[in-house]
Amino acid sequence: MMNPVEELTIGYFRSVEGDYKRIEPQVYDVALPELIVEQLQLSNPGGISRVTFDTEALTDHPQAHFLAFGHPTLDQIFAMAHQQGAVGKIFLSGFNLQPHQLLSKLKQQLHLHKDLHIEFGTPRILHFTLWFYWFQATFLCDEKTQYVFEVGIDQYNGRLTRRFQDLLDAAQSTAVPIAPYSDAGGMASVDAYLLARAETVVKLRPMMRNYKEKLAHHLMQESNQIAKYFDGMLSEVEERQKKSAASGKEGEAFSHQKKSLELERQARLVELQKKMTLKTDLKLLNLLSVVMPKIITPLKLTAKRHAAVDLKVIWNPLSQSVEPIACPQCGSPTLEFVQASQGAIQCAQCKA
Repeated sequence: MMNPVEELTIGYFRSVEGDYKRIEPQVYDVALPELIVEQLQLSNPGGISRVTFDTEALTDHPQAHFLAFGHPTLDQIFAMAHQQGAVGKIFLSGFNLQPHQLLSKLKQQLHLHKDLHIEFGTPRILHFTLWFYWFQATFLCDEKTQYVFEVGIDQYNGRLTRRFQDLLDAAQSTAVPIAPYSDAGGMASVDAYLLARAETVVKLRPMMRNYKEKLAHHLMQESNQIAKYFDGMLSEVEERQKKSAASGKEGEAFSHQKKSLELERQARLVELQKKMTLKTDLKLLNLLSVVMPKIITPLKLTAKRHAAVDLKVIWNPLSQSVEPIACPQCGSPTLEFVQASQGAIQCAQCKA
């Protein structure tokens, strides 16, 4: 199984009409267009470049190009891949859009109080859009570390969605729609981006906290070593100064030495502090719109006290299940509806 860096890199090689052969786990021979080879500055005797994603493989393949986060060649590959496909759109197909006894399936998966009357409308097939964002976080201090985060947003209900690879594994993808279904719409793209970015920041915060703790520990260790070194140097100077004073010699030169050592100590500590200060950069690498057909059915729930609410039930043909519906009172996703004491129709959690 490929690791994420390996998967992204091999995917890019394929996208530029390159060819590759797996020599052993995480070691490949790749044949790329001449222009790509020049841009990546890869050595390619006989038109073949060897790359590896495993440091231990370099022992057996010393001529291989090692690709890892922070490596200039990998940074260039990501930059070129970003320019190649910063924004894209695909359509998913291959689903059963005429499930047997659909209304019975919907009623079976909804948990409704016995006093609620159910009335379904006519089902329709619409196109629903899922936005997938890939953000790159870069940690800069004494070294450069990069991480890639994937966040999926369902445009219709504004919720986080499943991983992109899960969708690809379960469906066929095309560049154009198989059928011209109407668009279901939903939240604005700018709101979806802000939601995806906020979710990425949530994932990033504990990583930053751990990184800062490691840097603080390392800073303390390095500062102590610097202090120990200069304390030793100052002790030597003071010892020589005492001996010089005992023999009646001038001590001005020793005072200058001590002052120089103190200045150098402070400079080293300031330099170390700058080196150990974490800088974080977060940017959007790619955005992919994934459009898939789903079945939407109007649902009217009526209570005994004549309170009624109109809902939309969505059947997901990929999971073959009903997607959670937003509660008309609190907005929380749910499949269970009850009647409140005052007559309103709401989710079970509202009642609790």
